[in-house]
Amino acid sequence: MAVYQSLTLSQISQNIQDNTPQVRILWESTQTGASHNDNSRTAYYDVSINDGQATQYSVSYTLPQGTTETIVDTTITVPHRNDGTGTITVNTWMDTRISAGVVEKSQTLTLSTIPRATTPVIAPLVMGQEGTIKLDPASNNFTHTITYNFGIQYHGTIATKTAERSIKWTPPKSLANVLTSAEAGKIHFRCTTYNGDTLIGSTDVGTKITVSPDTVPTVSVSLSDAAGYKNTYGWVQNKSRVKASITAAGVMGSKIIDTVMTVNGKVVDANAENSLPDSGNIPVKVVVTDSRKRTATYSTNLSVFAYTTPVINNLAYVRGSYTKSAWTENPSGADIKITFTLAMALSANRANLTVSLDGVAKQTVTNQSAGAKT
Repeated sequence: MAVYQSLTLSQISQNIQDNTPQVRILWESTQTGASHNDNSRTAYYDVSINDGQATQYSVSYTLPQGTTETIVDTTITVPHRNDGTGTITVNTWMDTRISAGVVEKSQTLTLSTIPRATTPVIAPLVMGQEGTIKLDPASNNFTHTITYNFGIQYHGTIATKTAERSIKWTPPKSLANVLTSAEAGKIHFRCTTYNGDTLIGSTDVGTKITVSPDTVPTVSVSLSDAAGYKNTYGWVQNKSRVKASITAAGVMGSKIIDTVMTVNGKVVDANAENSLPDSGNIPVKVVVTDSRKRTATYSTNLSVFAYTTPVINNLAYVRGSYTKSAWTENPSGADIKITFTLAMALSANRANLTVSLDGVAKQTVTNQSAGAKT
């Protein structure tokens, strides 16, 4: 003894390229008992797409007794939003002119999202080295424009409306000027998707980018002997004093933040005059570090000649007489014979040695490396 109505919305297909699905609208009315109206009348339904303004349609109907009648059974194409989302809302209205009176129904369907703007896949990049931008669009007809930006001053277009699915790109080394205090940062890309001349949408992605491995500071070093021995004798143990003149610079905006100098593996003051306590092949190294924590190294070896201060050992003296180049011991003699052993290490046998007694008697020993005796 009543009128029952149903309203069903169902998505039956999807067109990715056109960004549209097809939706079936099914409106049915069932009359039970004595309820019926065999006269032809007009019913109305409104369709609103993506929450927009509704469009009204009309349809003729009758309500025969004890039947289920299809009032509307139609399929429409629904344009999605640019981001691939979409909704459809249908409202129905009819005046049955029987005891059921006015019957209204409303139904909203959220449509399946259609993938639109392509999101690129970009592995971490290295400045100066070729990288790959991979694209997997929702439609084979889509093309893409790829742009990048890094910091304020670096931006550009990598590809314009390309149909390629794998784009090769080498980020310039000059991007390092943005990263003056870091080895790596994040670079941003925008992928704009088109279907012909129709804009589909844009996506933004970022990936890690690292300063080129060869973007390192520079260093040059000049070593001199502040004690002045080197030009005459070479580097001399315990005598020469190493003075370093260091010229170092950052690159592409970096600054030198640390300088470490070592002599024979020991850290010394790079601004001081440093002694050479060891002889032999002595390594000297200077390492500079810039604000990216990148380093540059200068290294060399100094050939250091052994040297020790002369030492007198086994000193002895006796009285006697010295005549005709002959020596005769005599406790009452007028002469004194002095003997001793002189031990020392000379720089490559290139030193002169003078021995004197109270500044009177002198003897010069030349080119002796050790064990001089007089």
